[in-house]
Amino acid sequence: VSGIVLNKDPVDGSTVDVLLTLANTGRTPGINVRHETSVIISQTNDQVVWNTADATNPIVVFPDPKGLGFHAPYFVKPGDSALLHTPGYGLFVRANMTYEDIFNCRHRTEVCAVYTVGVGWGYCEKGNSVDRDGC
Repeated sequence: VSGIVLNKDPVDGSTVDVLLTLANTGRTPGINVRHETSVIISQTNDQVVWNTADATNPIVVFPDPKGLGFHAPYFVKPGDSALLHTPGYGLFVRANMTYEDIFNCRHRTEVCAVYTVGVGWGYCEKGNSVDRDGC
């Protein structure tokens, strides 16, 4: 996952889209690719509740360094935009991707990124792993 972009500044009562790019940098297709994404405004990424994350239907992702774009919507609740401007808070995005390779081996990758006002995007200190369920 790369190229994380926020489509607009978060304003209370509106929905923002976090745009992400999923690229298959391997040599073979990823089969049954699924991702679930969760977005929160918080001081930590530990508050993500995966059972409320948006999940996708499985797709095939062919090798392509440009990747496929997907988005994670977030409704900015009253008070959220002020909270986002509070030191120590950020807009956290957690994405969990699973896929199978051509040998029916299951793989899992987890990504965590945080948007901080005045700084931009960065990766979280924890919550990033590649191939956690590999064969």
